Amino acid sequence: MISYDSSMSASGSSRPRKRRANIYDAVQGRVTQAGLVEHVQASKSSNKPLRPDEVLFKRKNAPIRYQETDYYAAHTQLPAGQKLPSGELSNAIHVYVSNLYARTEGPSMQKAWRCMDETALIAMSILMEETARSVLGETGDLAFTEAAEEDEEQLLARKNQWTLAGEEAETDGHGKERGRSSKKERSKKEATGQAPKTQPNPQKAASILAWFHKTAQAHSIKDLEKTLPQVSSINGMQVKDYLQALSDDNKIRVEKIGSGNWYWSFPADEKKAKDAALEKAQNEYKKADATVTELQAKVDNAGAARAEDEDMLMEPGGNRKTLITKHTDLTKELEKLRAELAAYSEQDPVEMEKKAAETQQARLDAEKFTDQILVMQGWLKDKTDGGEGFLNLLKSLYLDEYDEEEQGLREL
Repeated sequence: MISYDSSMSASGSSRPRKRRANIYDAVQGRVTQAGLVEHVQASKSSNKPLRPDEVLFKRKNAPIRYQETDYYAAHTQLPAGQKLPSGELSNAIHVYVSNLYARTEGPSMQKAWRCMDETALIAMSILMEETARSVLGETGDLAFTEAAEEDEEQLLARKNQWTLAGEEAETDGHGKERGRSSKKERSKKEATGQAPKTQPNPQKAASILAWFHKTAQAHSIKDLEKTLPQVSSINGMQVKDYLQALSDDNKIRVEKIGSGNWYWSFPADEKKAKDAALEKAQNEYKKADATVTELQAKVDNAGAARAEDEDMLMEPGGNRKTLITKHTDLTKELEKLRAELAAYSEQDPVEMEKKAAETQQARLDAEKFTDQILVMQGWLKDKTDGGEGFLNLLKSLYLDEYDEEEQGLREL
C-alpha cells in the first residue's frame, strides 16, 4: 500500500491529507518512492516514476518478488547494451492510455465514455498480434519463453559472454579505455565467461541417486539445494549440474509443476527402465536375426542361379558369343511382332470402342456449343433488328460454317 499527499483538507487549511495510489496513478507514471511527482521537491534518482508492476509489488500484502520466479526473468539477465527495445506500437498505446486516465481527475476533468471500451481493446489486441506475427514470424514468440525453460547457469554463462562481446566491441576504437582495465579483471571475466563445465563425480552422483531411492518422494529445487550438499558432500553451486547429469542419463525424473521443477526417482522406475531397455534390445536382435536369415536365403538363391547359368554355358553351343547373338535375334523378332501388333490396333475391339466413345463425346460437346452459339445469335439479332448488317456480321464470324439458305450456322 502506497500513500502520498494529494490535496488540501475540506476546511481550506494547508495541511495535506494522504490517499492511496490507484491503478490510474501507476499507469500514468505519477507514483515514486517518495510520493506523487508533483509533490516531490528534490530531484533524486529515487524520486523517478515507478513502473506499474513495481507499484503493485509495493502495495500492502503484496507477494514477495523473487528474481528467479519473476514474470519475465530474461530481461534482467541481459547486459546494459542489449536491453529489450521498446516498440512504437506499445509506446503509442501507453501514451494514449496515460493521457486518457490523466483527464479523468483534477479540475479539468473530462468524461471519456467508450473511448477505450471492449471494441477498442479487441481491435488493439488484433493489431498488436498481427504486428508481432509479421515481425517475429509464426514461432518467433518462443524466444520470450526461453528464460523459463533454460537452466539458470546457462543464462548466466550466456550473459557473461554477451557482456564480454559488448565490452570488446565498445573498446575497439578506444585504446585508452582498454589499457585502463587491469589484467586481474580481464582474467576474471574470461574465467567466468568461458570456463569449461566440469563432469560430476560418479560416486557422488550414485550417492545422490541412492538418496532419491531412499526418500521415495518428490523434491523441489530449493529443498535439493539445501539437502544434497549434506548428502553427497558437494558444493551448493554444483547441485544443478548433478541433477542435470542424472536427468540426462534418465536416472531421475523431472517435471515442471507450478513455477518450479520437481525431481524424484523410485527404484521401480529404474527396474522398469532396465526392463524396457532389455525388451528393446531383444526386439532389435530378433529383427536383425530375421534380416540376416532373409539375406542369407537370397545369397543362397543367387548362388544356385549362378551355378545353373554356368552349367548352361558349359553345354555345347552355349558359349557367351552364341548367347549374345541369340539375344540380338530375339530382340529383333520382338520389335517385329510389336510393329505387326500396332498395325492391327485399328481393328482391335477395345480401340474401336474407345474411338466410338470419344466420337460420341465430341458430338455431344459440338451440340452443346452449337446451342450456346444459337442463343447468342438470337440475342444479337434482337439487339440489331436482324438487318443486312446482322447477316454480314454472321458471315464474318461463321466463315465456311455459314449457310446461305438458313442464314445462320450450318447444321451438323
